[in-house]
Amino acid sequence: MPLKVPSIPPDYHRFLRDFYTEAFAGILVNWFRESHTPEEKENTIAYLSQFVMTSLPAVLRQNGK
Repeated sequence: MPLKVPSIPPDYHRFLRDFYTEAFAGILVNWFRESHTPEEKENTIAYLSQFVMTSLPAVLRQNGK
């Protein structure tokens, strides 16, 4: 089922875009700087998926018009 995206203020949209971009970029940079086992990488991917699938829809619902 597609997510109904409410209208959010442009400044909040920029904040969310920057927040998620920096979070993912930081994790990717960390992967290149430090060695991680395949299991650790799989766990990180699972955690990120869960985080985005639960947090982003909730934030959009809470702050949408």
